[in-house]
Amino acid sequence: GINAEYGCYGESLQLDYETLPHGLLAEGWKIVLCHVRGGGELGRDWYLQGVGSRKKTAILDTLSCINYCHNTSLSAPSTSVLQSVSAGSLVATRAVQQHPGIISKLVLQLPFLDLSTALSHPHLPLTPEEREEWDDRECPVTMATNNSLGCQVYITAGEHDRRAPIWHTANFVARLPVDGVWVHVVEGGEHGMDNVAHDMELEFIRQQDRSWTLPTWLKQSFSYFKS
Repeated sequence: GINAEYGCYGESLQLDYETLPHGLLAEGWKIVLCHVRGGGELGRDWYLQGVGSRKKTAILDTLSCINYCHNTSLSAPSTSVLQSVSAGSLVATRAVQQHPGIISKLVLQLPFLDLSTALSHPHLPLTPEEREEWDDRECPVTMATNNSLGCQVYITAGEHDRRAPIWHTANFVARLPVDGVWVHVVEGGEHGMDNVAHDMELEFIRQQDRSWTLPTWLKQSFSYFKS
């Protein structure tokens, strides 16, 4: 199954039929929307319970959602996928860092990951908002170590993304082992670009073989970050 979460800025994670991966649904995949604190699904108090120094509750809620799916046979650690976008990627990644192996694959779109760097440079986009939204102790880049995730990772990053600049992805993957991590850099891509879930991402989700390899051009885009 696929667990999708966001849990930031009081935004509600909505079921949008137009953006669902219909091919996966037709193949029997289950998609679960995790409504975690920090989002806006249950009002402002729900949001405030997952903001700032309470951001850890959004991470714990994400883990609770995944565990519920495992315990009710909706998914299993060996086949489960966790997907998030933009700032929600920070919550998703920290959840997996706290419980390596809880999922098989982590899929991040246009991720905001390097919280420590973003907060240390006031001139960067979003910084004033981030100081209120985040707990700087929950930075995936700071916490990243080799083999710390226990799953495969697929990241889509936009070359010209100003809201979650490409260095968020670069600084994160530079701290991970090469095997099992793939990055797709969308040439000229900006934040919020349409059709971010490309065919290769869906193919990555479908494959159950952990030794599956991506085409050479995609490997090269990852090597760009490791150089």
